[in-house]
Amino acid sequence: MRAYRSLCKEKKASLQELLDRKILMEAESYSQWFLRLNGSSSGTVTNDINMDTWAQFLGGLFNSRSLGRVESLNLKSLLPGDLTDDLHFAFLSAEVELALGGMKNRKAPGPDNLQNEVVRLFWANLPDEITAFLNVCLELGSFPVAWKNSNLKLLYKGKGAVSDVNSYRGISLCCSLYNLLDRVMNNRLYSRLIDLIPSNQFGFVKGRSTIQAVQLLVDEINFVVYEKKTPLYALFLDVKKAFDSVSRHFIFEELVGTGRFSVRELNLLAEMLDANFLTVRDGVSASEPIVQSNGSRLAYKLADTEFFVDKLCSRFSLPRTQNYNKFIDNQLFKISEIDPEFYSAPAMVNPSWKSVCYDMRHALTRHACHDFHFLLCKTKNYHSSAIGECVCKFCDKNIGFYHFFSCDENEMSLAQAANSVVK
Repeated sequence: MRAYRSLCKEKKASLQELLDRKILMEAESYSQWFLRLNGSSSGTVTNDINMDTWAQFLGGLFNSRSLGRVESLNLKSLLPGDLTDDLHFAFLSAEVELALGGMKNRKAPGPDNLQNEVVRLFWANLPDEITAFLNVCLELGSFPVAWKNSNLKLLYKGKGAVSDVNSYRGISLCCSLYNLLDRVMNNRLYSRLIDLIPSNQFGFVKGRSTIQAVQLLVDEINFVVYEKKTPLYALFLDVKKAFDSVSRHFIFEELVGTGRFSVRELNLLAEMLDANFLTVRDGVSASEPIVQSNGSRLAYKLADTEFFVDKLCSRFSLPRTQNYNKFIDNQLFKISEIDPEFYSAPAMVNPSWKSVCYDMRHALTRHACHDFHFLLCKTKNYHSSAIGECVCKFCDKNIGFYHFFSCDENEMSLAQAANSVVK
């Protein structure tokens, strides 16, 4: 009986080995076949798209400038010579920890083969060292060359011909530590540009969704068509490959034009927006590195802002309608009302207060809103901005609206100021 069981086990192992070899041989011969249907747990997509076709298509899409591997976009040359580093703030440990919290577990790694779980283990043991390393990247405006390489996974969208390259979408898998740096910078971008996002923008904005946009459209239809009994016209515009083809020169020029970033931050952003390299991998074979000189994650951040709307209008020769002019004027008016020092407030530079149960949230947000100006100013009457007569109680100097941290005689901490307001 034992001999029979042993024989069955050996036969079963031999059969499994033969099946594995057959699958491997098919995969090596037809590597482009092994793409799973999007959202399907069974079946594969069989197509005749080989690596050369992918390289040609993606090279035309991502490298419209036809840059070579050793060429650069030279974005740092766009920086004005009179820029100062008055707005410079180093990365805080809380910033890095917040960015790390947004990196999900059980995700495919990039070329470094480091999963996010490993980066979390590094952080648990070496938080100061990782923060210091990222600050070195900020100071130098550069990062390891290996971080410019990423793997591109192609997924079938579930519609369209499987032999058509446009029926697939790509997912870029970067090095894990670069992902961490990218998230830290993205958080800073969002906090500095949040006021430029119009109220009628729903895509790519936290706390808003397409469901809200649809509800507004339904409400408009009900009001105009059913209540007012008048026709309603709607325009649906879908720009093909908009974020994949956007110019990185355009993105960087607009970032510089905001005047909200330090020289070091802009140097690092220029390096992050410079040409990088994509390698298409299907689990068996890999393409030659493809240069990417346009398209970026940052496009999603900038797509919400008023200057992006203005550029689109100019680029496609769209008419400047009354509603367009009203929108732009409204945005510019909002921006003009914001004190420039607001963008250097700790709450704007360090978004860690957005995390759950953050003890100092009330102090940081109140400082950003009013700087506890009423605790320092001798003028007792209410005023929402600094007036000519504003004089500090402690140093007897004429002051602007934001004076809390610049006052040499002020011994209050943010916590003390916030608690005095509560009392």
